[in-house]
Amino acid sequence: MQDGEWIVDDREEMRDEMEKIRAMSDEEFEKHIEKLKREDKDKR
Repeated sequence: MQDGEWIVDDREEMRDEMEKIRAMSDEEFEKHIEKLKREDKDKR
């Protein structure tokens, strides 16, 4: 897979995430952000 393809794939994923986030309430959003931060730390 080339870099360009990966970027496009990533954008698709981001769009899905954004759709989910827009549908959330503030409380759910806060929890979601915390979860993403934890996942980000785990990846490093």
